[in-house]
Amino acid sequence: MITEYANTDGGLPSAELVASQVPEFGYVAGVTDSARYLAAQLKDVRAKRELHVLLTSSDLSENFQRLPAEKFASQLSDAVNSIKLRTGVRNNGVELRTVAEDFSNEYQRRKTGQSFKRWESKFDVINSHAGGYYSGNMYTWFGRSGRGKSMMSSIEESIHVAMQGGTVLVWSLEMSWYEVLARMLTSLSARFGTTGKTLDGNAQGIDQQALLSGQLDDEQERALDMLFGAYMAQIPGNVVIRGADDPALITRTVDDLEADILATGADFVVVDPIYLMDFDANTSRVAGGDVANTSKRLRRMAGRLQTVLVIVTQADEDNSDKADEDGVRTPKPPARSEVKKSKAILEDSALLIAFDSADGAGVIEISKGRNGGEGKRADIIFLPRYGVIKQLTSDQIFARVF
Repeated sequence: MITEYANTDGGLPSAELVASQVPEFGYVAGVTDSARYLAAQLKDVRAKRELHVLLTSSDLSENFQRLPAEKFASQLSDAVNSIKLRTGVRNNGVELRTVAEDFSNEYQRRKTGQSFKRWESKFDVINSHAGGYYSGNMYTWFGRSGRGKSMMSSIEESIHVAMQGGTVLVWSLEMSWYEVLARMLTSLSARFGTTGKTLDGNAQGIDQQALLSGQLDDEQERALDMLFGAYMAQIPGNVVIRGADDPALITRTVDDLEADILATGADFVVVDPIYLMDFDANTSRVAGGDVANTSKRLRRMAGRLQTVLVIVTQADEDNSDKADEDGVRTPKPPARSEVKKSKAILEDSALLIAFDSADGAGVIEISKGRNGGEGKRADIIFLPRYGVIKQLTSDQIFARVF
């Protein structure tokens, strides 16, 4: 009866159902354990037995003495994971016919913000057409080299999430911690108005170049002191920075990133750029397979840990993207086909955000949106040296034109 039920319905029957169909079945009233529970108990015993054999084997002791610690730990981890896979109990997934209660419970958790978190972007084009950033998803910002994609993603979006109370982890694999922090301080000083100056009608921040070179004048040093002394405590969230010069970043694998996420309790994670990570092995033996495998693991990790994962990558260079005869270049966001390194990044991302800038102006374009919005654009004031980065309203765009 059990076999027939499994072949027909694709699962295991409850003990009550077996008892009703097979009178001689030794069912004890009040016992509600399903066959799945019994299978789990048997597999648990098997898992413990296999772990005991592994941990007491002479090979393990020999490898511990012979191998470098990192390689030994990797081999031990692989062996333990293999046992977990062989002895785990998988469910049958969600069945449409019986999902009403589960769906209702999950809906209520989402309604109250218990099941997932949503973080607003600083830029309305992302909020209005993609809903912002949802936990469990991977998002990608991309653009050509030197156009400001790091300022938009690693700096502006990170600060905006921290201002909402989120814990942000920035893996900056290209810039030192000081460079990242200097950019954030410029942006924050503009946000809080500590310099008392304006630029293009917006609060102007501390000069980023002066911060980087250690050449602030007395007025700007007072603005920096004010930022540290009075305003930093007003940020409800936190930002943790791992810079390229961080001595702890000996390796930059997906496992290392996951360890940092768990240690910091990060809600929002930025990896800038993905191509400076240590990639997974290219098991497919195709071009870009190492990046593709890493992208897939990152996507799965974001879902498992229920964190927002933002990755940054480059776009292919466009030789036609040049200034006109008057020396003026118009911002031209790259197309989705220009994502560099691997198209798996495009496929694994819930949202693909293109960015380009020129002469104090920028353009955001949604190149791919799982929930729509593809092709939507927004014009940006882009003056990162003074922390002035914001989306223009339609009225502001009209005023600039005329």
